[in-house]
Amino acid sequence: MELFETIKNAKDVLNVVKGQSSKDFDEKVFNNVDSLVPGDLLLRKMKDCWKYHHVGIYCGNNEVIHFSAPQGKEILGSMRISQSPLPDEDGEIHKITVKKFNTGQDLKVFRLKENVPRNLHVNIMNAMEMCIPYHLLSFNCVHFALCILEKIKWPAQSRSEDGATPEENQALNPAVKDSEERGGA
Repeated sequence: MELFETIKNAKDVLNVVKGQSSKDFDEKVFNNVDSLVPGDLLLRKMKDCWKYHHVGIYCGNNEVIHFSAPQGKEILGSMRISQSPLPDEDGEIHKITVKKFNTGQDLKVFRLKENVPRNLHVNIMNAMEMCIPYHLLSFNCVHFALCILEKIKWPAQSRSEDGATPEENQALNPAVKDSEERGGA
């Protein structure tokens, strides 16, 4: 069931890429970075690969967090692929500027119709510490972004560098506890 939900939500984002409507996101077009808000999903075409897109989440302060295949994987066009349908080696998680993320490609911005998760910055902070196997089909940049936005759950094999699961990290994080005790945001 969880895998089906993951595929369904990932397809929802990919349908938006194809110009179809989405139940979770509104498409926005901005002329400058100042119009972005934390939690915006940024989508651009892959460099030198017109068929594929790359997704990141705007963090604020001109930064984007994104997830990609590990360096050194076999390349098909400019798309790194896994040789196995099973979880592969850990992907790479980076925070970079919007300009570096964009790489001169057209940038589409999708904003959640509902509010972003109240723990967005905690989710981003925890994600930066995670080790997650990258797989082109079962866990890629789209899945990563949807996990940060709490649209799907983190995969069972994801963990922080100290071995904790995303749920354990969130439960132990003082910022989350303080926010919950005050009744939210």
